[in-house]
Amino acid sequence: MTLAQSLRCGAGLLVAITIANCSVSTVEYGIPGDQPNTSPLEQSTHIPEESPSLVDQSCTDLDPHPIGAEIAGTYDVAYEDVMGWFCGGHTFEDILLALQTQTLADVELERLLDERWQGKSWDQIWDEVGITAP
Repeated sequence: MTLAQSLRCGAGLLVAITIANCSVSTVEYGIPGDQPNTSPLEQSTHIPEESPSLVDQSCTDLDPHPIGAEIAGTYDVAYEDVMGWFCGGHTFEDILLALQTQTLADVELERLLDERWQGKSWDQIWDEVGITAP
């Protein structure tokens, strides 16, 4: 398994475990940023005029959101930041992959999220920051 595959599996596994443990369905709560029947990596890319902001904190009925809380605790970042990125349009998977990539490559998180927001694939981002398969 390549490093890129490991990163994707780790992010997906954390989200799946959190959802299973908390019995949360994104369809039930209509969480913005999630699209049915496609994985976040396969979703078509919509490039808005501005990148997501940390302003809209009212995007979910869950307070605290169990996935957001798990990500914040696992990566020692503020829950408000995680939910700000999510409510701004990033998926939880992209947030997880950005945090993992930041740890491995010592790259600014905002840069990673902005590049993903602009339509770059994670494989492109990892190649640019020097995370490659052996």
